[in-house]
Amino acid sequence: GPAPSARGMHCAAVVGTDGGDAMLIHGGRGRDGSTPLDDLHSLCLRTLRWSRVETPLARFGHAAAVLPSGAELVLFGGLRAGETGATFYSDTWRLLHAAQQDGALPLERVRGVGEPRRRFAHCMAALGSTVYVFGGSDAAAEMADLHAGEME
Repeated sequence: GPAPSARGMHCAAVVGTDGGDAMLIHGGRGRDGSTPLDDLHSLCLRTLRWSRVETPLARFGHAAAVLPSGAELVLFGGLRAGETGATFYSDTWRLLHAAQQDGALPLERVRGVGEPRRRFAHCMAALGSTVYVFGGSDAAAEMADLHAGEME
């Protein structure tokens, strides 16, 4: 399929069980600088072919981390700007790359206790089954907080 359109503030990660089977690119903002994108593009690193899946997660400035299995990608936070203002997110989603079937990727909402407050432009990393979120911004301030959550 075609490569992703021009975008900024998207997230990307390499997933796979053999040192990386695919590079995933999710969301971002479009060429006009404000339109949030909801697509997920997967580049097969063996064939260098792109595929595309729509998701319900139109946003930019979010972050992603790959869990140790290599087959699961966790997405957190981000921003959606529109004519009525900005919406900041504090939701966590898990994408199961290994379970892809017929061009669809299983995506599930993960709910935890004490999730970080809404933010965008933060960073995220996984060490073992623990996912860490640091910093970012909301409409009022820059943040310097660190959150850790277990992914089971």
